[in-house]
Amino acid sequence: MATLASIITALETKFETLTSGTETTIKYADTDVIAAGAMKYQIQAQLDTTDSGDSNVTYEVGRIQLIVNYHLAAWNAEDTYTHGDMLTWQSAVMDEDWWIAIAGIYDMEEGPELSTDVERVGNVIRWAVLVQFQIVPT
Repeated sequence: MATLASIITALETKFETLTSGTETTIKYADTDVIAAGAMKYQIQAQLDTTDSGDSNVTYEVGRIQLIVNYHLAAWNAEDTYTHGDMLTWQSAVMDEDWWIAIAGIYDMEEGPELSTDVERVGNVIRWAVLVQFQIVPT
């Protein structure tokens, strides 16, 4: 049976494959330092149980917010990142099929959608995607 933890592990692998070529690490705290030219991300997750409307099946529903923080290699590198890697990564994670291909995800309930505006603070650009999905039933 798929669990939210196994889906998160699969998401980490899939996202790190997508962003290969960039120094990518999971970010556990907002105070983590991000080196210039590197990216760190957070995965915030929640699990609920819901009745799908089918009296024979109750699905667990997962919600994941993927938060990406990229430290520009130089103060004037914003266009290079936002029109290059960021656009490529966002295009991938905004595709419903990208998420459904993750082992354990049965169907999408909501999203993917940008859950925050793209913002720049100093030399760090931050954006986030929110999804809600059904976990493969037992």
